[in-house]
Amino acid sequence: MEIEEFLNMARILLVDDDRDLLEIASALLVHAGHSVVCRSDVLAALDQARKQSFDVVITDANMSPHSGFDLIRSLKQMSDYELTPIAMLTGRREKRDVERAISMGAKDYIIKPLEPARFLEKVAELVAQSDLIRKTSRFAEVDVRETALCEVPLVLVSLS
Repeated sequence: MEIEEFLNMARILLVDDDRDLLEIASALLVHAGHSVVCRSDVLAALDQARKQSFDVVITDANMSPHSGFDLIRSLKQMSDYELTPIAMLTGRREKRDVERAISMGAKDYIIKPLEPARFLEKVAELVAQSDLIRKTSRFAEVDVRETALCEVPLVLVSLS
C-alpha cells in the first residue's frame, strides 16, 4: 500500500438495519480504500464506537428500536466523537428530517436509493473534514516545552 493511499484511508462505521444496503455500501467504501465496520442497530454501533475510534460515521435514520437520530445524539455526547463527521443515509426526504439531523450534528444527509458515485463523493468530503479535524486537534496536543524545528526559506541578498 502506498503512503498516500494509507493517509487517505478512513475508518468508517456504517449503521443500517438493511443488510443488502450494508453489503453494497460497505463494498463501495472498501473498494475506495476505506476500512469499514458494519452494524445493524444503534446499540451495537455504540458498543463498537466505544471499542474503536472512527473517522466517519454513516447511519440510517429509521431503525428499531433506536433511530439514527438517537445514535447521533449519543455519539455527540461522547468526547471522542463530538467532532467526528456523521452523515445520515436514509430514504427520509422531508425537510424537517434533514433539518433535525443537521441540528443534531450531522454533517451530511444522503438520500436513498444509493447512487454509488454521489455516495463516494460525499464520503470523500466527510473524510476530508475528518482529516482537517485531526490535523487541527493535534496542534492542541503538542507539549510547548518540546524542542521545535522550524524551516524558513531565506534569500540572501548581500553580504558585507
